[in-house]
Amino acid sequence: MSIQLPMGCNGWQSSNEALESELLHYKTISEISKMIKSGEISSTELTQLMLDRITTVDKKLNSFLALFNEAALASAGELDKELASGKDRGPLHVSLLL
Repeated sequence: MSIQLPMGCNGWQSSNEALESELLHYKTISEISKMIKSGEISSTELTQLMLDRITTVDKKLNSFLALFNEAALASAGELDKELASGKDRGPLHVSLLL
């Protein structure tokens, strides 16, 4: 999968038509969960996309005190490994940002 980021507040582009149909950051957790389980996108790819978006958009918003990019990507990698081994945590088998 080829994903290019960032494109300001306008979202992102991908060579995968399923991902281009709607901006990923406006999808619901349920929709994203289905995409991860179907292999359209991995938790690691999703996490990197969101971190890139935060880096782009938060320059104006200043809504994050700190980002732990390495920890977030490591957590996403673990979720990908779990899913590949057959362990499914259900609809929330995605990395969350609070």
